[in-house]
Amino acid sequence: MKKKALLWAAGLAATTGGALGLTDNEIEVRAAENEIMSQSTNKSTGVNKFSSKAPFIESVDVTMSDDKSLQITEGFRLGSTSISGISTPDGEVTIKYGLDSGYIAKVPVDENGRWQAIIPELEVGHILMLEDYAISSANGGRPAFSIYELWPSKLTESNIDLTTTNTTTITGTGGYPGVEVEVTFAVKLGNQVRPMKSSAIVDQDGNFEMPIVNQAPGYSISVQQKWNGRIFGINGSTGAMNFYVKVVEGIGKPAVNAVSGKETKVTGTGKQGAKVRVQSSGQEIGTATVAQNGTFEVTVPAQKMRNELQVTQEEGKDVSESTTIIVGQEVPEVTSELKEGMNTISGTASPGADIAIWTGAVAPVANVKSDPLTGQWTANVPALIGGNTVQVRASLGLNQTKDSIRYGIELGKITELRAIISGERVKVTGNGSPGATLHVKAGGNLVGTTTINDAGKFELLIMRTVEGEKLAVSQTKNGMDSVVSETQVLKGLDAPSNIDIVTANSTKVSGKGKPGATVSVKVKGQEIGTGQVNNDGNFEVTIPSQVEGTKLSITQKEGEDESAP
Repeated sequence: MKKKALLWAAGLAATTGGALGLTDNEIEVRAAENEIMSQSTNKSTGVNKFSSKAPFIESVDVTMSDDKSLQITEGFRLGSTSISGISTPDGEVTIKYGLDSGYIAKVPVDENGRWQAIIPELEVGHILMLEDYAISSANGGRPAFSIYELWPSKLTESNIDLTTTNTTTITGTGGYPGVEVEVTFAVKLGNQVRPMKSSAIVDQDGNFEMPIVNQAPGYSISVQQKWNGRIFGINGSTGAMNFYVKVVEGIGKPAVNAVSGKETKVTGTGKQGAKVRVQSSGQEIGTATVAQNGTFEVTVPAQKMRNELQVTQEEGKDVSESTTIIVGQEVPEVTSELKEGMNTISGTASPGADIAIWTGAVAPVANVKSDPLTGQWTANVPALIGGNTVQVRASLGLNQTKDSIRYGIELGKITELRAIISGERVKVTGNGSPGATLHVKAGGNLVGTTTINDAGKFELLIMRTVEGEKLAVSQTKNGMDSVVSETQVLKGLDAPSNIDIVTANSTKVSGKGKPGATVSVKVKGQEIGTGQVNNDGNFEVTIPSQVEGTKLSITQKEGEDESAP
């Protein structure tokens, strides 16, 4: 070692690092010197018996004295047993491994400055130290030297795949088979952050991967390369022995909407263009791509309550943390028709659930239990009212309830619809849904509206239209419209005729009408007497005597057909 120390003290230090085998202190001393030049080149191996098993490249790193007088010009490659080069004429070149004291060859330099040496077969990791103690004026009167190193091709940051805050395995490509790649990363232990190492051997295809724990954004992971346990850097055994990969912020985990039993869709929001994966028990059950508006919908098999789903999104090799969703209670559904007047409702829910049903009132109108195996249920309810809504609540226990959507009850058609000419107007009558708004149109134009009473009946007077004209009648309630019903305008009963004079002393009203019709006499809307038209067309109605000037309203009615007063 004393000879080595003297040699490097003479100023023959390498800026690219020391020869393999030096201690850390020796490397530091050599790196502090500045009278050395270095160069680094790559040479590809041919495909022959000396080649690597794959077409990967070895790298050659060269460090030499300032005068560059001692060089290898041929033969420094994998598998070679002969090297040749140039040096000071009539000198002598000594060749050894690194800074070992023993040499492997010592050859003369001819008068033309050429030399050749037979050496043991060159292998990856070999470092040859060449020295010629012939004094050269070009080297300031000092001996010439050169160091030639044969290493695997060097990895750089570009060989490492993107490393993000989501990364738990560092991966890379383009490595030299057999090289050990070692990374140093941070691990938090309690309140302290400690370094931890992880390594892998480059496979025959040049790929490698090393497990790590998630790192914070901006953290730099140190990467080292080793060959047969010896570290080498971008310039071989000298200079920086590692490089750094910076951790960047990764893609965030997706936001996922609640998933209920029997659902076949997983929905949520994520990063536009990212791929979303859904897994259950470690098995992928569906994928989708996040749309331009940031939403996604993944089709999956129908899920059972309490299943656990893991949902991730990814861009390239950057995979987000998973969002975990526990499949919740099944949303109850109504599966039967909902029409006005029906009094039976059926549906599905989670098996064994308590079912409460609302049909428009504040309190539920029925309570049943779903089948413990199939989840199906049926309930008897009061007659459904068109335009109202049905909602179902399923309960499996405390704080385990699910409400269905609101289902609209279909409005029925108008029934017993009639349009009868009554004097100068047309009276439209019929039955509909209580509380609904009635619309009457003639020729496409709205000619009248009214509200159907609590008994479901309506009566509406519209401006007179011609006999035989069609009217279109519909009803609306809570945003729902019924189908349109049509009826023709019919001529009604004529008003009673030939009414005899009525005086303050009269107790009878007589006249002519349609045989069989019922005659009604009213005062201010109050009926004061009725009578029947006989077969001869005459009628006589008994009434209380009235004061002079009282107006009597006299109509006749046959079935639903009533004359104008």
